[in-house]
This record gives sequence, C-alpha cells and structure tokens, in this order.
Amino acid sequence: MTLLEVRNEILGIDTEIIKLIKKRLECADKVAAAKREEGGSAVDPIQREKVLKRSYDMAKVAGIDPDMTREIFEILIRMNEKRQAELETR
Repeated sequence: MTLLEVRNEILGIDTEIIKLIKKRLECADKVAAAKREEGGSAVDPIQREKVLKRSYDMAKVAGIDPDMTREIFEILIRMNEKRQAELETR
C-alpha cells in the first residue's frame, strides 16, 4: 500500500468517526428529553463515571491506550453535556 492509499484509508475512518460523533450527539437530544420528563440535569456524575470506566476497560481489551481513550471519552461526554444544557435552556 502506498502512503497516499493509507492516508485515504485514514480519511475514510475519520469521516466515519465524525458521523458517529454526530450520531452520539443526536442521542444527547433524546437523553435531554428523557431527563426533562424524569427531572434529571445535564450533568450526571454517576453515568459519566460509568461511561469513562467502560471506555477505559474496552480500550484495554482492544489493546489501545486506555488513558488516551478515556481522554477522548471525556471530551465526548462534555460535548453531550453541553448539548443537553443548551436544550434545557430552550
């Protein structure tokens, strides 16, 4: 495989990652609606920790750096919390 071919493969993967982030944020809309009905807030420390632990453990099993994976998921969670907070103010 040439360098260009590998870079194109990475581009395809990056495109899929962006689509999945968008899909995850769309789930935040559903979570916000459910929290409104049940009286929850945008920030849920218990759920946050569950997601971070799960992602850490999954990364270890997959053989990738669990600490860096946790950092990625911290960002994803912050994005979801921000989205939910924005929806709360509407």
